[in-house]
Amino acid sequence: MWERDKRSSVTMTKYSTVSHKPSFSAALGGGDSRFVFRKRLFRKPKEIPEDPVEYHLMYAQAVHSVVKLDEFPVNETVALQLAGLQAQVLYGDYDPNMGSRYDEVEQFLPERLIVNNRTQTREDLKKGIAEAHKVSRGHKKYGRG
Repeated sequence: MWERDKRSSVTMTKYSTVSHKPSFSAALGGGDSRFVFRKRLFRKPKEIPEDPVEYHLMYAQAVHSVVKLDEFPVNETVALQLAGLQAQVLYGDYDPNMGSRYDEVEQFLPERLIVNNRTQTREDLKKGIAEAHKVSRGHKKYGRG
């Protein structure tokens, strides 16, 4: 009994959840936490991985690192090229009737280029993304089409 009371893994904690229903997110302490798995070692960086899961994870990591975290600061021209490829992956070939796809500029470009842009408006950036998407047309390997 004495040993059991000294061990912290045996003692009960005062843990309460928001929901009365047991759930995976409640077990982890709520929905605010998330696990981030990142690849840091690239053995052959010039080769495209054959494994579709690895390919998808590397793509998601690249987009997140460039667009959300701005870990790799790129200029506006490169950012628009990457945004065009991202639109190709998400939507397939360019469709001129679907201009509203580019309304959320933050999903395609780093915040630094949107906020600090003195030469282009949001509309100009949307047009730039659409134009870059148009140039990416036909890249079947990247898109849905």
